[in-house]
Amino acid sequence: MILEYISKQMGMETVYFSDKFYKLIKEGENGKEKEEIPRYIKLLSLFLNLLMREMTLNDISIKNLVDGDAIADLLTVEFLLRYFNWTIQDWEKNTYSNCPSFQLKVPVSNRNLFVTPEDNETKLLQPIGIQNKIDECVSKFLNARAFIRPSGTEQIVRIYSEANSLEEAKQLANELEKIVKVEALKE
Repeated sequence: MILEYISKQMGMETVYFSDKFYKLIKEGENGKEKEEIPRYIKLLSLFLNLLMREMTLNDISIKNLVDGDAIADLLTVEFLLRYFNWTIQDWEKNTYSNCPSFQLKVPVSNRNLFVTPEDNETKLLQPIGIQNKIDECVSKFLNARAFIRPSGTEQIVRIYSEANSLEEAKQLANELEKIVKVEALKE
């Protein structure tokens, strides 16, 4: 999936381009045969380049590509609907499949131990090595993804997981909760 949808990451929803999208763009720029790159990737790349150029001309910067930005989301969806001549129902049918998700709040004594990059709150930089543990847990489940991030206001760490079934999403979140508790005790 190249265009992902995050639901309730911070109480709001947003769309963003996934790592797979940027990888395909980079492959195209590095000489991969243009025929090998799907047409929709080329179109989204064009749209992204136009958007970035417009933002540069108007001195606009994006600090966090996964924070909810309703205007950017609306313009992205509107662009895609018009280009593909789709209805909202076509959009949902062709691009979106809802995976069951589960969220946990884990109380910790110091949420500042858990550090995300400024531009991507779905990855952890610290504690060192924790992201590898998260990725290892996620890899045990088919079509799963998850992230851990500190709350901005409470002494808690939030865990978001999704998988093919609610049971698997809960199981994944519970495994991640154990990791958080172990890391929190190391302080």
